[in-house]
Amino acid sequence: MDGKIISEQHEMVQLDRENRCLDQEDEMNIGEQIEAFGFSPEHAGALRAVIKRYAPEVDVRPGYISIRPGGRHIAAYFNKNFVDVVVDPMQVDATAVRNPGTRAQAKRTSTTAYLRVPRTTLTTDRLVDLVLGALARQEAGSRWRGEVGHSGLGADLAGQTCQTCRTQVSNSGACMCDD
Repeated sequence: MDGKIISEQHEMVQLDRENRCLDQEDEMNIGEQIEAFGFSPEHAGALRAVIKRYAPEVDVRPGYISIRPGGRHIAAYFNKNFVDVVVDPMQVDATAVRNPGTRAQAKRTSTTAYLRVPRTTLTTDRLVDLVLGALARQEAGSRWRGEVGHSGLGADLAGQTCQTCRTQVSNSGACMCDD
């Protein structure tokens, strides 16, 4: 079933790619910036491949490069030591299990969760698949469309420790990072 979902996402990405293009100057500038960040070869290769295949909006900031579908929320953050990829919060734990070495970030909302991919954990092709899936998901919008105030997701996290601030996560999914 996962193969079918990924295939459908790639079809959406391919259709979207036909509607956009980066000119050569933009691609060269982004390529130089990717080199300057010192990404692992797998992460740099994945970022280049995604930019070439999808032509997302690219935002270069101190410390990371983010990509998103035009006018939508960020799909992935490429950091020097890891990539955080947006994943359906109901699927993030299963996705982490299917991709050994990755981990679901403890902090999530009813519409967004992040899968952390450390350096050299996944092949370039696998990371490209995950990021293209994230772009397709962000392009389509979340399946909740902001209608659900309490999805019950926080209750699944209650009692766990936030990996960022090391405090206990409440029933609502909040931690000290939220202050």
